[in-house]
Amino acid sequence: MQVMMPFDLAFDQVTSIDQKASTELANGGLSSSSYALRLEPVGLAPRYAFMDAIQCLDGEAKQKSVTQNLGRYVAHVIGISKAKVHLVNPEKKTVDWMRATSNAMAIGTIAGAQVANVSNNGAATAQAANVSAEAMKVVAQNKADAAAEKRIVLAQNEERKVWHEDLAKLIFSAIDAESVENLTTDENKLLALADSAAIN
Repeated sequence: MQVMMPFDLAFDQVTSIDQKASTELANGGLSSSSYALRLEPVGLAPRYAFMDAIQCLDGEAKQKSVTQNLGRYVAHVIGISKAKVHLVNPEKKTVDWMRATSNAMAIGTIAGAQVANVSNNGAATAQAANVSAEAMKVVAQNKADAAAEKRIVLAQNEERKVWHEDLAKLIFSAIDAESVENLTTDENKLLALADSAAIN
């Protein structure tokens, strides 16, 4: 987690606003380099309340949407130029560039080894065979990592569903039966008035 940098700035002293909220691909949580707001010339808010929870329970897109809304609100209140505001994009998903690059290189290496094998009438050298075998290990490991991440996402989705159901039960169980009955009665009265007005 980034270290908080307290600040005491007048609105017109803020020269820019920045955000970063990427995902830790290994566990689906917020990456340690993330922050909710960075102000220039000074000031850093690493998180807002429930930022981590939103990321884990509702996913990166929802977390970025809330984070972006926070940034927009602060920018609006400060009255800073849009050109000086750099907010997260909810549509932009964190990509494992290392895996994507290593996959592309490994597949290229395997293809190259196959071409060399054909050119040598199937007499692949030991070195080419070793290189090809190592490249296949990279692809296999990347596939295994991707499968593990998919299992994490599925587990998070199930946990999210249970959490929302439990929260709904908790909220609605706190409303006593008499209050529900009164609300229903009032609603029926309003509907009757609306119907009466529509007829007249």
